[in-house]
Amino acid sequence: MGKYWQFLKMSFMELFEYRMNLVWEILGSALSISIIYAFWIAVLGSGFTGSNYTTKSIGLYYLIITLIDYITHFSFSDVSESIYNGFLQIEVNRPYNFQLKTLLISAGRRLTKSLIIVLFVITVVKFNNFYIPLQNISIFVLMIFLGSIIRFYIGMTIGTTAFWLNRVHGLHYLFWVIGDLFSGKFIPVDILPKMLLNIADWLPFPYLFFYPSQLLLHQNINNNVLQKILILLMWISIFWAVYKVTWKQGLKNIESRGG
Repeated sequence: MGKYWQFLKMSFMELFEYRMNLVWEILGSALSISIIYAFWIAVLGSGFTGSNYTTKSIGLYYLIITLIDYITHFSFSDVSESIYNGFLQIEVNRPYNFQLKTLLISAGRRLTKSLIIVLFVITVVKFNNFYIPLQNISIFVLMIFLGSIIRFYIGMTIGTTAFWLNRVHGLHYLFWVIGDLFSGKFIPVDILPKMLLNIADWLPFPYLFFYPSQLLLHQNINNNVLQKILILLMWISIFWAVYKVTWKQGLKNIESRGG
């Protein structure tokens, strides 16, 4: 257990060693939220009536989406780079779990950025007198936890495609361009055209971002929250199975080449 604590400690040490990178990332996120917020102020101010959002609540919505993104984010690059540079064979033979190490080594950045966004959310809620339903917090945390597992296995799966692909960044980009559209990161899912909304319900993406955010925006999804949790569990099973297949086949591919 001590070695995993060291991995977590290393993640925070690296974060503070390169703290200016964190500052620039936070500033970049703030700029991105500001641009999106300005866009929606223009849309809502033009008389658009196709949503239940106000100029204030849409800002809180994107802050919550950013918070969820920071908490659940997992980068595929640690996996793919280990494959490309040949370190994976060394890693899998060491006395620790490679997957758990990969998860912990990025925990410091995720937790620190999430804490900063939490402070922003609390400030926005306090100064705008928003109501956050406390009875939904536990369900929100559960959905975020399950969403983190899904994004972990998505990242691991994309990373393991490096066993066969020379570069996996294009695959990652394509996957999340589609994901961001249907997750609510670009546009709130309930504003999408009905056809796209029906497609979204069959995909994992809105269950990662949009539906959890609605719990804090006091939208009533409690009537079918069990169904959404079951869908999250289903997608965890699917991505876990896909990852296990790509990981196992990838290791066999290395062994067959004498790696």
